[in-house]
Amino acid sequence: MATRVGSKSICGCLTLLQAWIYEYFPLFRPSQILQAPNAPRASSWVCHRFAGGDDARQRLVRYRQMLDEMLGEDVSWTPYGRDAGTEVLPSLYTGVIRFADVAEGYDPARCRRQFGYRQTIPRTMMVPKDVYRPASCSTYIVFWEGSMDQL
Repeated sequence: MATRVGSKSICGCLTLLQAWIYEYFPLFRPSQILQAPNAPRASSWVCHRFAGGDDARQRLVRYRQMLDEMLGEDVSWTPYGRDAGTEVLPSLYTGVIRFADVAEGYDPARCRRQFGYRQTIPRTMMVPKDVYRPASCSTYIVFWEGSMDQL
């Protein structure tokens, strides 16, 4: 939804989105540093903090133009190597990833095939108890079984 023309903002933990962009779209990559072998992959990118204002608007226009002009060869279709199953260890964590008051179900078994592993039918994802959007609010309120800390 944040990519829509009328969108004015994006929220949540954007670290995963940024890391994904840097892996798949080399045009947008910042410089990289050497990292320890077991460090999170996203920690290898050196990102710069930009101030807001006119500069931010100009950067946004430039990024949109770069996206519009991208070709197939501008995408890294195999950022983890040709044999990702041997290069990227599977995650053992399954559960909920939480940032502030946002919780998302995470199950690495749902994307095993993209890393060269055999894809099996993944278990059912956690489903919210209820989802509600007040008329006066532009965001949804999600109710889970139990408290956020229990999740």
